[in-house]
Amino acid sequence: MVAFRAELDDREWRNFINGMLKRAENKNQLLKGAYNIFGFQDIIDHFENEEGPDGKWRQRSSNTDRTYDLIKTGRRKPPGGFRRGSFTSSNKILQLTGNMRKSILSKTVKRKSNNSVKVVSNVEYSGKHDEGDKSKNLPQRQFMWLSDGAMEKMNGFIIDELMKGI
Repeated sequence: MVAFRAELDDREWRNFINGMLKRAENKNQLLKGAYNIFGFQDIIDHFENEEGPDGKWRQRSSNTDRTYDLIKTGRRKPPGGFRRGSFTSSNKILQLTGNMRKSILSKTVKRKSNNSVKVVSNVEYSGKHDEGDKSKNLPQRQFMWLSDGAMEKMNGFIIDELMKGI
């Protein structure tokens, strides 16, 4: 009498793994794609919601609001390069001109290593706002961070890209 035998072949498993590894060779492109779709919008949301990873940003000082109103009404000159109309105390925080928010577009995603990318802002004062500057009494208002929700979406995107065609 012949007993039933089950044979296992790892060929399909190896093909599956090799396919994923082949698609994962270009990690920077996967990370850039994930950021461009989900990370960018997450950072824009930080500006819209005026919040950092630990909650709402600190409000502008009443002195800053007063200065904005003086500039808006013409009783004070705006700083060089700024339009008078940009200044109003009802503006969202960190959005006087919109330059900082616009500076984090997808073209600012740079290769850091084979396994990582970094997002940079080319606006010189963005780091001082993101990290704060005690010497200028400028509070930290972090905008260059990714929420757990964005990270989950980015992870899902990368897994979907790795699984394509399998």
